[in-house]
Amino acid sequence: MPVPTSASPPPAEPEKLRVNGVVREVYVPPLAPPVRTGSLAEIPFDNAREDPDAVVLSRKCPVRAADRPGPGPGAGRPGDGRADGGRTGGGWTGSGRHLPGTGPGRRLLPLGRARTGSGAGAGAGPGSGPGAGSAGRPGDWQDVTATAFAAEVHAVAKGLIAHGLRPGDRLAIMSRTTYEWTLLDFAAWAAGLVTVPIYPTSSAFQTRWILQDSGAVACVVEDAHQQWLIGQERERLPGLAHLWVFDGGAVETLCAAGADVPDRQVAKRRTGLGPESVATICYTSGTTGRPRGCVLTHGNFFAEVDNAIELLYPVFKSADAAAAAEAAGAAHATDGTDTTGTTGNARTTGTTDTETTATSDRAGVTSDPGSAPGDAGSAGAPRTAGAAAPGAGLSTLLFLPLAHVFGRMVAIGCLRARVRLGHAPSLKTDDLLADLATFRPTFLLAVPYVMERVYNTARATAERMGRAASFDRAAKVAQEYGEATEAALRGTGPGPALPLRAARALYDPLVYRRVRAALGGRVRHVICGGSPLGRRLTAFYLGAGITTFEGYGLTETTAAATVIPPHRPRMGTVGPPLPGTAVRIADDGEILLRGGQVFGGYWDGERGEAVLPHGPGDSSRTEPTGENASGWSDGWLATGDLGSLDEDGYLTLTGRKKDVIITSSGKNVIPAPLEDWLRAHPLVSQCMVLGDNRSYVTALITLEPEGLAHWRLMKRKQHIPMRALADDPDLRGSLQRAIDEANRLVSRAESIRRFRVLPVDFTEEAGHLTPSLKMRRQAIARDFAAEIESLYRA
Repeated sequence: MPVPTSASPPPAEPEKLRVNGVVREVYVPPLAPPVRTGSLAEIPFDNAREDPDAVVLSRKCPVRAADRPGPGPGAGRPGDGRADGGRTGGGWTGSGRHLPGTGPGRRLLPLGRARTGSGAGAGAGPGSGPGAGSAGRPGDWQDVTATAFAAEVHAVAKGLIAHGLRPGDRLAIMSRTTYEWTLLDFAAWAAGLVTVPIYPTSSAFQTRWILQDSGAVACVVEDAHQQWLIGQERERLPGLAHLWVFDGGAVETLCAAGADVPDRQVAKRRTGLGPESVATICYTSGTTGRPRGCVLTHGNFFAEVDNAIELLYPVFKSADAAAAAEAAGAAHATDGTDTTGTTGNARTTGTTDTETTATSDRAGVTSDPGSAPGDAGSAGAPRTAGAAAPGAGLSTLLFLPLAHVFGRMVAIGCLRARVRLGHAPSLKTDDLLADLATFRPTFLLAVPYVMERVYNTARATAERMGRAASFDRAAKVAQEYGEATEAALRGTGPGPALPLRAARALYDPLVYRRVRAALGGRVRHVICGGSPLGRRLTAFYLGAGITTFEGYGLTETTAAATVIPPHRPRMGTVGPPLPGTAVRIADDGEILLRGGQVFGGYWDGERGEAVLPHGPGDSSRTEPTGENASGWSDGWLATGDLGSLDEDGYLTLTGRKKDVIITSSGKNVIPAPLEDWLRAHPLVSQCMVLGDNRSYVTALITLEPEGLAHWRLMKRKQHIPMRALADDPDLRGSLQRAIDEANRLVSRAESIRRFRVLPVDFTEEAGHLTPSLKMRRQAIARDFAAEIESLYRA
């Protein structure tokens, strides 16, 4: 099942249906042919056969137990900040070179040369290949070739078979974003199993519910804390026969157990799978009720991933993009600067005003919107088009949870396209910055919060240096440059004028390169989803040399259903349908979806099969809950989201049907635009707009810790207690100005009249957020009922 290798497919023209002159339905033909045979389990083995020495992953070199913080291996909790994720090192070395099925099951391949992240070439390309044998220092990145990964997948799959797991059995995985997560995912498929992701932050009750509902017979967790968490519920889980711990040597244990299993058993399990076979049961986070398991097939993932690879060719396939990022990385690494970034408490040395660009700014609009003028991709930069296979030299560092279908889809896409994939388990600012600086990816997968935080912290750094006004001018230039670039690509403008290009060239070494350095120095594209990024930040990043591809999708659609295509930006939208997908707008504004990536139904634990929502025999509740889709309407998936299509078939989101506020005067208010705008403010962590059956609209606001710490430092108010700070006039004044800006998006009847600053943040632990950080509105309204009532007292 080789992935197509066209360099840059012509954009498929959407087919549109108008009703009364308004576009109500759009279909974009697929760019990739449908997969008729095989499964995701074949991807590692196809890679090993077709390009055995290709570097498909990089993993952290092991850190010895004595070097880890805390009492020893497995003692940490999720999010404890260990940059290595608590990995053990057994089975990482060896001297043999055995293709899957041709050698001893215990022996794993040497992984290749380590990357240290220092020097111009660090993180820029494959090491010296299998057999190079340099173990690397703890914390270094070590390359994994296609052959080595396939061998390890094969060995672990045999271990799962040896433990008695049968085709179709469910294997749960509960871990942060690690190499082992992806390894077990593919090994489970190779053994004919169905994987069940569990968020590493899930409570004991949530974990038990998913294990019970899915009927999981085995579970792999990351550390001793998660093992203890499930241990509390073990008596209620009679069907759970196996519990392995990554930090306890789960991979090594499985490989050893499968040493005597014949290779043909894995081959038989693999050939028993097809596109229609169930690949995973991926549970939604459940904003108002229990999570529901979305049954996704191998064919769902192929329809999603293959079309995404073809559409987003600068991300997954373009040799030019890789050469551009490499040239930029080399220039940055050799100018004597520190690339630790500009966020959090990391050092900012080396990002002074003496930085210089590698080349001069180029007139006009770049051929790749992700190429920064004055950076790689400009005229005269080295290009290696055609010198490498698609995906060669491209890479990403994945830090979003693999329990979320968004991260999972990109991980599978990287393996499918042979784009080097790394994993970052810790989301602590300093840990993530260190991983980005050493791995130095060419593209990232992110949610808007990450991009907002990079921008806000960069500005805070400039303000501490007394250069806030300079940063603001640079931001304005970048936004104008991005807007002009978009207009040129759309054919509605001439592109950035000469004075704007000159201003952009001036600020590139002073501001924009620092922003890029915070993301590793080589990033030129970001795939962004989860919530709208907003036109202002989209334009800023485009002007700063980073193209964002915003998209929209659900767990039920195997991630993206729409996405912004390369060279056809439309800020403020989430793009046209992904090729092979159709979008329809119902009479009430609800978004309906159809395509090969749309799931077959929710898991029915009692029947042990998928059932369509609202379909015959569906034993689930008949009303939509949380972020779950509403159901099916004449063969279309009703999403529960509201939106509209423009004349070119681009989708704009407006909110959730269930979140619509109806005031006492009968005015419909959609809270999402106000909430999204305010959450982008550096002082705001969360915002919940209120007003149902009330005479006016109000809001609860929680504060962003890092933004607040910076504000207190600049205002010299570090001594004021948090509860008193919630009513501080200066703080409220800053927030009121942000609310005034947000209110410009809506009519006066929809505007926020009053707000309350809460002394605590909404957290998953308190039950106010889901594992994917969506607000549980009912829980928040219940726990802060007194504060809400105070907003409506005279």
